[in-house]
Amino acid sequence: MTSDTAALRERFVGLCGGFAGGEHGAAVWDALEAMYQVPARGYHSLRHIGECLAVLDGCTATLHDRAAVELALWVHDCVYDSKRHDNEERSAAVGNAVCSALGLGEARTRVVHQLVMATKHSGAALSGDAAVMVDIDLSSFAAGWERSQEIVRGIREEYGWVPEEEFRKGRLAFLRGLSARAFLYYTAWGQGQFEGKARETIARQIEELERGGV
Repeated sequence: MTSDTAALRERFVGLCGGFAGGEHGAAVWDALEAMYQVPARGYHSLRHIGECLAVLDGCTATLHDRAAVELALWVHDCVYDSKRHDNEERSAAVGNAVCSALGLGEARTRVVHQLVMATKHSGAALSGDAAVMVDIDLSSFAAGWERSQEIVRGIREEYGWVPEEEFRKGRLAFLRGLSARAFLYYTAWGQGQFEGKARETIARQIEELERGGV
């Protein structure tokens, strides 16, 4: 276990300590860590989760249930298969089991489930904690050019089974769809923190792809 992973484990177990079933935190961590450590995770890995948590720590937006948002961040990518289109649904189902193990109760479990499903990025209107959740998940676009390129390489690795030209077209369509939105981020906090830098990164990535790069 690396020092970064050890720190993440300590944080997760600490979060679980605030729930009724907190004594199960270490066992739940072991299960989640195994899911995130599978070899095919070029981007949707514990590193991404750690980066999301760092953004959450600096979040100044009003949150109704910060602990539920953090737990949802932990589980939102625990199931990831680039050949499927139901990863959020499957991750949310794992989230349900995690909430049950930690004794969150039906109402709070439903909240965590909805927060995970918000990361499907359907473009639907969002508000409250779900809006913050999605802004955090998309904050990687504002992480700087070097990190953005690492992320693209990681995503390309996850889609290694897709021919390069097909991957380029799909990535272009995704980025153009984001660029066409009036706002990339849902909250005033997200727009103030990330909007400008993210749009610069997306525009530059589009230019690279249009020139034939990946």
